[in-house]
Amino acid sequence: MTETSRTPRRRAARILGLLVLTLLGASLLAPDALDSWADGRDPGWERTLARVWADPAGDLARRLALDVPLRELADLLDGVGSEVARSAVVPAVRPEARAPPTTVAPWAATSERPLRILAVGDSLMLDLQYGMERELDPRMDVVVEGRGALGFGFTVPHWDWEDDVLTDYYRLVAEISPDVVVVMIGANEFEEYAVNGEDLTPGGRRWREVLFERADEAIDHWKAD
Repeated sequence: MTETSRTPRRRAARILGLLVLTLLGASLLAPDALDSWADGRDPGWERTLARVWADPAGDLARRLALDVPLRELADLLDGVGSEVARSAVVPAVRPEARAPPTTVAPWAATSERPLRILAVGDSLMLDLQYGMERELDPRMDVVVEGRGALGFGFTVPHWDWEDDVLTDYYRLVAEISPDVVVVMIGANEFEEYAVNGEDLTPGGRRWREVLFERADEAIDHWKAD
């Protein structure tokens, strides 16, 4: 009985140990991915707890250069992918159709006149806006206003298009006066929805038409003034 009862415990301990070693190895080999994961946690205790693991693991990995092989492999794959893309695309583009090599910005952001970025969308935008805030908020010439919302969508029953969505976009643009709007929407566009009593089937022709119409209307609000 004693030997039989110990066997499942030993197996569980081995599995737990393997999981811990895998987590430790992944953290040391890919500290940048670990940082992104930690920064994507909800603000508060969850992100604080994640950083308790991510910060020392990342510092150790970078001091020992354990992340170098993976970064070099990623650079190599990016280079190969770029060469393949260029060889496939460039011959099909007419010289006169290519974009100019440089683009002149309409103005240069400063601490007195920072570039104002409005980030809107669904729960996927929450992860993106956390990363944007982490990378850009320390700069004095950039301001990020993240307004992603859980469960948001253009055809989600919980959100009234006229009273909730467009009213909120009008208010945000008036309040923030964004120079750039970053949008990520689509994760929740799968629910049954009705417009003026007409049931829309996700993926159907009328459902797509409504999405296009509302996307155009939203863009008009983001570009207001």
